Amino acid sequence: MSPVPAFSPAFDDPRTLGWGGRRLFSGGAIVFICLLCLGALWMVFAMLYGAHSKEIIWWWACWLPLWALGSGLFWWRHGVVHPPCVVCDAQGLTLYRRDRIVGQWRWQALQRVDALPARRLLVIMPHAGGRYLYGERRLSAADCTDIIRTAQAFMQGTAAAPPAPAVSRQWFKRNDTAYAAVRNLSSSLMLICIIAYMLFDGWQQAQKPKTPFDDEPAPYALLFVIVAVVVVFFLLRQVVRHYRYYLAGQEVLLAAIDGKGLTVHFPDGRSVHVPWAEMRDIRAVQRHTKHGTTEYLLWTDRLGNTREINADHLESFATAEEIVVAVNAVRHGMPLLPPGKNAQPGGIPRGAVAMFWTHAVVYSGLFILLGKRLPLPEEVFVVAVVLLGITDVFPRVFFGWLDR
Repeated sequence: MSPVPAFSPAFDDPRTLGWGGRRLFSGGAIVFICLLCLGALWMVFAMLYGAHSKEIIWWWACWLPLWALGSGLFWWRHGVVHPPCVVCDAQGLTLYRRDRIVGQWRWQALQRVDALPARRLLVIMPHAGGRYLYGERRLSAADCTDIIRTAQAFMQGTAAAPPAPAVSRQWFKRNDTAYAAVRNLSSSLMLICIIAYMLFDGWQQAQKPKTPFDDEPAPYALLFVIVAVVVVFFLLRQVVRHYRYYLAGQEVLLAAIDGKGLTVHFPDGRSVHVPWAEMRDIRAVQRHTKHGTTEYLLWTDRLGNTREINADHLESFATAEEIVVAVNAVRHGMPLLPPGKNAQPGGIPRGAVAMFWTHAVVYSGLFILLGKRLPLPEEVFVVAVVLLGITDVFPRVFFGWLDR
């Protein structure tokens, strides 16, 4: 195979397809992961050497450059779009390895494209003779089969871009999920109050006169304060945006499909649009961890790159599956199933709004009483927390009468 390219693949052509792409992350996810690694490295360094150690030179000379190198490599691998392993476009077949072209033929020069699925190898047979084998670990047996079908379509002149479908379907927020949203908002309010009380208590302790017997501050105390403040502001921002999303609007659109593609809307005002021409596959996925379950839409573009679209805000995994079924029906030219219960917008239950403000007032009152060191009987504190927990479990028993 000659490494000298005869043409540049037309990646912008909607007929161009690729296989063996990478898993791509959003810019926000990459920044969060890199900053999380930086914080972990600083905590390890502080515990090993101390905040005032003379070894701090090693942080600037070794640890920080190591983090910068690792972050740059992670961004390059999962934040930058690279050429896929195999590309089929209107000009011909192109093979890549480590972002370099290792084989390229025009369709007129090819006699046949075959595969050895068991070994995940492509077999390229030009008219000039010879037999070339190509394999890459990112190629699956299904990819090889798909490459053969696409190559035959290009060699026969039948390859075409998918037509724009005449379809319209929308999924709205339901009003019966407002109480579940308030339960999550209540957890965020409780966490905000706990972190704020810890910061306030630490600040009060720092104002007291020091004695020779007092311990020095922990080497990572400043880092903890910075992280805590950032977390509080992040949670406050999320509470405000989710309140507007779940409790302040009447018609909230979760997702929609039309002649242009799929659009998913988020509580913070963002939206992700995937055109039909860019979508090769999509499925709903649940990721189970010890911290809970994350739901997302995993879609593959026409160049073989996979991306995630968070689906936790879609109120139920059934809604995500319904969206995937509708999208795949459109992609394969099949009729849509009858719309579900998310097809019509729902109102905002007044009981859910009252429940949110009740929790906000109680948590704020507990924080103020504890922060001012006022005598608060333990029984009162326990009863308040237990009552809030009961209203979380049985919200309609306490606030449902407001919805009538």
